[in-house]
Amino acid sequence: MLAVAIAGSTSAWLGGSARIIFVSGIDRYMPKALGKVHPKFATPHIAILTIATLSSLLVSMSFIGATVKEAYVTLLELSVLLQMISYLYLYAALAHVAFSRTSGPGYYSKTLLRFASVGGIAATVLGEGWPSCPRARSIPSGVSS
Repeated sequence: MLAVAIAGSTSAWLGGSARIIFVSGIDRYMPKALGKVHPKFATPHIAILTIATLSSLLVSMSFIGATVKEAYVTLLELSVLLQMISYLYLYAALAHVAFSRTSGPGYYSKTLLRFASVGGIAATVLGEGWPSCPRARSIPSGVSS
């Protein structure tokens, strides 16, 4: 049951992250190739493969010389980091629109867009940095360090 749950969450995780990168490729905020759709299956295959490759590289690099417990904790921490990368691109694209001089009047004011983009980037950077902060290790009473 746990394997099915992990497979489902991994599928949603990779698909959701790839979808954000796919849309960024369509809008030309990222390379155009990321916005391509597979001719037979109508899926964003290049974006999915890109996210899968980046995720696999980061995960495999972090497991060198690790125990099972360390690998599990690393996976949890990397899940936050990898998900936040997509949001960093999203807010960077919003900042590009909010601070550009060429875009005309829109539904939202420039001030609101600028606030949202700067706040989103700040929250994303904080979210990416949080897992890498050192944690205080609890030492059971009676055990010397």
